[in-house]
Amino acid sequence: MPEENILQQLTTHFADRQSVQRDEVVGFLHEVAPELTDKTIAWRIHQLKEKALITYVSRGVYSFVVKEEWTPELTRWSTRLRNLVREASPEAGLCIWHSGFLNEWASCPNNHQYTFIEVERSAMESAFDALTALSKKVYLNPDAAFVERYILPLEESIVVRPLVSEAPLLELKGVTTSSLEKVMVDLMVDDLFFRPVLSDEKTALVLKQAVSRFQVNQSRMLRYAGRRNQRTKVYNRLRELELLIDT
Repeated sequence: MPEENILQQLTTHFADRQSVQRDEVVGFLHEVAPELTDKTIAWRIHQLKEKALITYVSRGVYSFVVKEEWTPELTRWSTRLRNLVREASPEAGLCIWHSGFLNEWASCPNNHQYTFIEVERSAMESAFDALTALSKKVYLNPDAAFVERYILPLEESIVVRPLVSEAPLLELKGVTTSSLEKVMVDLMVDDLFFRPVLSDEKTALVLKQAVSRFQVNQSRMLRYAGRRNQRTKVYNRLRELELLIDT
Protein backbone atom coordinates (compact mmCIF):
# COMPACT_ATOMS: atom_id res chain seq x y z
CA MET A 1 0.00 0.00 0.00
CA PRO A 2 1.35 3.48 -0.88
CA GLU A 3 2.81 5.42 2.01
CA GLU A 4 0.40 8.34 1.54
CA ASN A 5 -2.62 6.03 1.83
CA ILE A 6 -1.30 4.47 5.02
CA LEU A 7 -0.68 7.84 6.66
CA GLN A 8 -4.10 9.08 5.54
CA GLN A 9 -5.87 6.04 7.01
CA LEU A 10 -3.94 6.39 10.23
CA THR A 11 -4.71 10.08 10.75
CA THR A 12 -8.36 9.56 9.81
CA HIS A 13 -8.78 6.61 12.18
CA PHE A 14 -7.37 8.48 15.18
CA ALA A 15 -8.66 11.95 14.26
CA ASP A 16 -9.61 14.11 17.25
CA ARG A 17 -8.24 11.61 19.76
CA GLN A 18 -6.79 13.52 22.71
CA SER A 19 -4.26 10.76 23.28
CA VAL A 20 -3.24 7.56 21.54
CA GLN A 21 -0.92 4.90 22.89
CA ARG A 22 1.96 3.92 20.64
CA ASP A 23 0.78 0.29 20.80
CA GLU A 24 -2.55 1.38 19.29
CA VAL A 25 -0.77 3.06 16.40
CA VAL A 26 1.44 0.02 15.83
CA GLY A 27 -1.55 -2.31 15.99
CA PHE A 28 -3.52 -0.31 13.45
CA LEU A 29 -0.58 -0.13 11.05
CA HIS A 30 -0.12 -3.90 11.28
CA GLU A 31 -3.82 -4.27 10.49
CA VAL A 32 -3.91 -2.07 7.39
CA ALA A 33 -0.44 -3.01 6.15
CA PRO A 34 0.62 -6.44 7.49
CA GLU A 35 3.76 -6.34 5.38
CA LEU A 36 5.25 -3.50 7.46
CA THR A 37 8.10 -4.43 9.78
CA ASP A 38 8.50 -2.93 13.26
CA LYS A 39 11.43 -0.88 11.95
CA THR A 40 9.30 0.51 9.12
CA ILE A 41 6.49 1.32 11.54
CA ALA A 42 8.90 3.21 13.77
CA TRP A 43 9.92 5.20 10.69
CA ARG A 44 6.25 5.88 9.82
CA ILE A 45 5.65 7.28 13.30
CA HIS A 46 8.76 9.42 12.96
CA GLN A 47 7.42 10.73 9.64
CA LEU A 48 4.12 11.66 11.26
CA LYS A 49 5.95 13.73 13.85
CA GLU A 50 8.16 15.34 11.21
CA LYS A 51 5.11 16.27 9.13
CA ALA A 52 3.33 17.63 12.25
CA LEU A 53 0.49 15.12 11.80
CA ILE A 54 0.82 13.97 15.40
CA THR A 55 2.00 15.64 18.58
CA TYR A 56 4.27 13.97 21.13
CA VAL A 57 2.56 14.06 24.54
CA SER A 58 4.73 11.82 26.68
CA ARG A 59 6.70 8.61 26.42
CA GLY A 60 4.69 6.22 24.24
CA VAL A 61 1.72 8.59 23.96
CA TYR A 62 0.75 10.80 21.02
CA SER A 63 -2.13 13.06 20.04
CA PHE A 64 -3.67 13.40 16.60
CA VAL A 65 -5.10 16.78 17.60
CA VAL A 66 -2.36 18.87 16.01
CA LYS A 67 -1.58 22.20 17.67
CA GLU A 68 0.89 24.94 16.91
CA GLU A 69 4.20 25.34 18.68
CA TRP A 70 4.35 28.19 21.17
CA THR A 71 6.83 30.94 20.42
CA PRO A 72 7.64 33.03 23.52
CA GLU A 73 7.71 36.80 23.37
CA LEU A 74 10.92 38.74 23.88
CA THR A 75 11.04 42.45 24.54
CA ARG A 76 13.45 45.00 23.10
CA TRP A 77 15.24 44.82 26.46
CA SER A 78 15.94 41.10 26.30
CA THR A 79 19.29 41.21 24.52
CA ARG A 80 20.55 44.05 26.70
CA LEU A 81 19.49 42.22 29.85
CA ARG A 82 21.26 39.08 28.66
CA ASN A 83 24.43 41.03 27.93
CA LEU A 84 24.45 42.72 31.35
CA VAL A 85 24.05 39.42 33.18
CA ARG A 86 26.60 37.68 30.98
CA GLU A 87 29.18 40.39 31.66
CA ALA A 88 28.72 39.85 35.39
CA SER A 89 28.49 36.04 35.31
CA PRO A 90 29.65 34.63 31.96
CA GLU A 91 29.24 30.95 32.84
CA ALA A 92 26.03 31.02 34.89
CA GLY A 93 22.87 29.39 33.57
CA LEU A 94 20.41 32.06 32.47
CA CYS A 95 16.76 32.31 31.40
CA ILE A 96 14.89 35.51 30.46
CA TRP A 97 11.15 35.61 29.95
CA HIS A 98 8.39 38.20 29.92
CA SER A 99 4.95 37.67 31.47
CA GLY A 100 2.92 39.89 29.13
CA PHE A 101 1.32 36.95 27.29
CA LEU A 102 -0.09 35.63 30.60
CA ASN A 103 -2.16 38.78 31.01
CA GLU A 104 -3.39 38.45 27.43
CA TRP A 105 -4.46 34.83 27.92
CA ALA A 106 -6.16 35.68 31.21
CA SER A 107 -7.93 38.70 29.65
CA CYS A 108 -6.14 41.05 32.05
CA PRO A 109 -4.19 43.33 29.68
CA ASN A 110 -3.59 46.03 32.30
CA ASN A 111 -2.07 43.73 34.93
CA HIS A 112 1.49 44.14 36.15
CA GLN A 113 4.08 42.69 33.78
CA TYR A 114 7.25 40.95 34.91
CA THR A 115 10.49 40.42 33.10
CA PHE A 116 12.11 37.47 34.83
CA ILE A 117 15.88 37.08 34.94
CA GLU A 118 16.48 33.58 36.24
CA VAL A 119 20.06 32.62 37.03
CA GLU A 120 21.88 30.08 39.13
CA ARG A 121 21.66 30.95 42.83
CA SER A 122 25.39 31.64 43.04
CA ALA A 123 25.03 34.35 40.37
CA MET A 124 21.84 36.04 41.62
CA GLU A 125 23.57 38.82 43.57
CA SER A 126 25.94 39.71 40.74
CA ALA A 127 23.07 39.66 38.21
CA PHE A 128 21.01 41.94 40.44
CA ASP A 129 23.93 44.37 40.89
CA ALA A 130 24.50 44.49 37.12
CA LEU A 131 20.83 45.14 36.37
CA THR A 132 20.45 48.00 38.84
CA ALA A 133 22.25 50.17 36.28
CA LEU A 134 19.01 50.17 34.28
CA SER A 135 16.33 52.81 34.62
CA LYS A 136 13.72 50.15 35.41
CA LYS A 137 12.94 48.78 38.86
CA VAL A 138 14.82 45.57 39.64
CA TYR A 139 14.03 43.24 42.55
CA LEU A 140 15.94 40.31 43.98
CA ASN A 141 13.81 37.20 44.58
CA PRO A 142 10.88 38.97 46.31
CA ASP A 143 8.24 37.01 48.20
CA ALA A 144 4.49 37.25 47.63
CA ALA A 145 3.95 39.85 50.37
CA PHE A 146 6.63 42.12 48.89
CA VAL A 147 5.13 41.71 45.42
CA GLU A 148 1.68 42.72 46.59
CA ARG A 149 2.89 45.73 48.58
CA TYR A 150 5.66 47.19 46.42
CA ILE A 151 5.69 45.64 42.95
CA LEU A 152 2.04 45.28 42.02
CA PRO A 153 1.38 49.07 41.92
CA LEU A 154 4.00 49.39 39.16
CA GLU A 155 3.26 48.78 35.49
CA GLU A 156 6.26 46.51 35.08
CA SER A 157 9.35 45.32 36.88
CA ILE A 158 12.44 43.16 36.47
CA VAL A 159 12.70 40.30 38.94
CA VAL A 160 15.82 38.22 39.52
CA ARG A 161 14.95 34.69 40.60
CA PRO A 162 16.81 31.38 40.97
CA LEU A 163 16.96 29.12 37.93
CA VAL A 164 16.20 25.46 38.63
CA SER A 165 18.81 23.14 37.18
CA GLU A 166 17.75 21.21 34.07
CA ALA A 167 14.73 23.47 33.56
CA PRO A 168 13.23 23.08 30.05
CA LEU A 169 14.43 26.13 28.11
CA LEU A 170 14.34 27.47 24.55
CA GLU A 171 16.83 29.45 22.48
CA LEU A 172 15.28 32.37 20.58
CA LYS A 173 17.23 35.06 18.72
CA GLY A 174 20.30 34.36 20.81
CA VAL A 175 18.40 34.65 24.10
CA THR A 176 17.70 31.66 26.36
CA THR A 177 14.07 31.83 27.41
CA SER A 178 11.41 29.67 29.04
CA SER A 179 9.53 26.83 27.43
CA LEU A 180 5.76 26.72 27.80
CA GLU A 181 6.07 23.67 30.03
CA LYS A 182 8.31 25.60 32.42
CA VAL A 183 5.92 28.57 32.54
CA MET A 184 2.98 26.30 33.32
CA VAL A 185 4.81 24.55 36.15
CA ASP A 186 6.05 27.85 37.60
CA LEU A 187 2.48 29.17 37.66
CA MET A 188 1.29 26.11 39.57
CA VAL A 189 4.26 25.83 41.93
CA ASP A 190 4.79 29.55 42.64
CA ASP A 191 1.08 30.26 42.99
CA LEU A 192 1.55 32.53 46.03
CA PHE A 193 4.06 34.63 44.10
CA PHE A 194 1.80 35.01 41.06
CA ARG A 195 -1.50 35.36 42.93
CA PRO A 196 -1.28 39.15 43.40
CA VAL A 197 -1.19 39.44 39.61
CA LEU A 198 -3.25 36.41 38.53
CA SER A 199 -6.00 34.95 40.69
CA ASP A 200 -6.47 31.18 40.89
CA GLU A 201 -9.32 31.50 38.40
CA LYS A 202 -7.19 33.49 35.96
CA THR A 203 -4.27 31.09 36.36
CA ALA A 204 -6.58 28.17 35.53
CA LEU A 205 -7.68 30.05 32.40
CA VAL A 206 -4.04 30.50 31.35
CA LEU A 207 -3.29 26.80 31.85
CA LYS A 208 -6.35 25.77 29.83
CA GLN A 209 -5.44 28.18 27.03
CA ALA A 210 -1.93 26.77 26.90
CA VAL A 211 -3.10 23.16 26.57
CA SER A 212 -5.93 23.88 24.13
CA ARG A 213 -3.89 26.07 21.77
CA PHE A 214 -0.32 24.78 21.85
CA GLN A 215 1.77 21.64 21.89
CA VAL A 216 2.58 20.72 25.48
CA ASN A 217 4.99 17.93 26.33
CA GLN A 218 3.49 16.43 29.47
CA SER A 219 6.54 14.33 30.29
CA ARG A 220 8.79 17.41 30.13
CA MET A 221 6.40 19.34 32.33
CA LEU A 222 6.17 16.66 35.01
CA ARG A 223 9.92 16.05 34.90
CA TYR A 224 10.54 19.74 35.59
CA ALA A 225 7.94 19.66 38.37
CA GLY A 226 9.91 16.78 39.83
CA ARG A 227 13.10 18.86 39.69
CA ARG A 228 11.22 21.37 41.85
CA ASN A 229 10.01 18.59 44.18
CA GLN A 230 6.44 19.46 43.23
CA ARG A 231 5.44 16.68 40.85
CA THR A 232 2.44 15.57 42.92
CA LYS A 233 1.12 19.12 43.25
CA VAL A 234 1.39 19.75 39.50
CA TYR A 235 -0.05 16.34 38.60
CA ASN A 236 -3.05 16.88 40.88
CA ARG A 237 -3.64 20.41 39.58
CA LEU A 238 -3.63 19.22 35.98
CA ARG A 239 -6.05 16.43 36.87
CA GLU A 240 -8.30 18.87 38.74
CA LEU A 241 -8.48 21.08 35.64
CA GLU A 242 -8.98 18.02 33.39
CA LEU A 243 -5.78 18.83 31.53
CA LEU A 244 -3.92 15.65 32.37
CA ILE A 245 -3.42 13.13 29.60
CA ASP A 246 -3.13 9.74 31.27
CA THR A 247 -0.27 7.58 30.16
